[in-house]
Amino acid sequence: MRFLSLFITLLLPVFAQAQEMTFGTHSNGGNCANCGWSSAQGVITKDTPDQFAAFLAEGRHSGQIVFDSPGGDLGAALKLGRMIRAAGLSTGIAKTTPMDGTPWFEISDGTCESACAFAFMGGTARFVEEGNLNPRSGRLGMHQFYTRTGSEIPSAATQQIMGQLLIYMIEMGVNPEALSLASNATAEDMYFFSLQEATRLGLHTSASVSDMDFVMKDGGLALTWSDQSASGSIWKTAWLYCDLDISAWVLEVRDYGAAGGSLGFDPQNPKDLMFETGGTRREGVIIPLEGEQHPMDGRHILDLREDGADRVIRVHLPVDLRDYPGEEFFFRTNLLRNFMIVLSADARLPDSETLDLLARACVRS
Repeated sequence: MRFLSLFITLLLPVFAQAQEMTFGTHSNGGNCANCGWSSAQGVITKDTPDQFAAFLAEGRHSGQIVFDSPGGDLGAALKLGRMIRAAGLSTGIAKTTPMDGTPWFEISDGTCESACAFAFMGGTARFVEEGNLNPRSGRLGMHQFYTRTGSEIPSAATQQIMGQLLIYMIEMGVNPEALSLASNATAEDMYFFSLQEATRLGLHTSASVSDMDFVMKDGGLALTWSDQSASGSIWKTAWLYCDLDISAWVLEVRDYGAAGGSLGFDPQNPKDLMFETGGTRREGVIIPLEGEQHPMDGRHILDLREDGADRVIRVHLPVDLRDYPGEEFFFRTNLLRNFMIVLSADARLPDSETLDLLARACVRS
């Protein structure tokens, strides 16, 4: 197609001595979920998509690809972004370097500039942040287009390019307003997005929790909410209700796709099973052990089972929720770092009127 051939003639910007982009998979030697990552470092060229396809075919890639690139060929960047999306990979920004005297690698703040920003948009989840423990911290920059020679692009061609970029950004879930902001930078300059801007525009994605909503359950009334990952998929749903048959408040949690995995605790002796109220929330995350502790034991577990690909737990709570209106709460099954979120739930309890309504409309188990 004509617009694609035009894209391939564009470099953003000109890189006389920079190395072509290479791909690799690395680890920092830890055993955490984000201790391994794939890197994409260097200039994007017309051959980069084919090289990335070969890298994927090797089967050694991580679920996260981390860019450190000054940009390059715009058409190749768009193709690379679509390949990343098709492979279901998340994207981040960081420089990957070997650790001295070890087989491991470390990360430091990197940049993804110019055409690299469009490849970055292909991530199912995208991370633009600094100071993060995960291998995905760095700056994202864009600027105006220009040709290999640095000359201005004819207006008709510019309109064609802009139209295709708008389609691509909408396809990737990014607000096209980012192009308008980038136009404030000249071809010799770079506009770097703040974390706040990147979040608002969809360049940076983050996990979120939905608002509580009323649902009917077993002839009664329940509150439900869901946890959404940075890629936008629902990975956990919880229900909170009063059970008339056992005269207790019940919390039910469904972890989607968690069947077959380790629980991190012994259901017969769950020594760290706990319900906390009045906890502290920092940057959207409840901090365990900072609220009022309400210990639980195996007798509080009403149901623990695998349901298809999911895992479900149902517990009766050791407190009357009407004593804690409006407070943050956190239910956990264990304190192991890698399992603390397994079958857990946290939210802010509703006001007294809502809790009283739920107590008058209990379900029958």
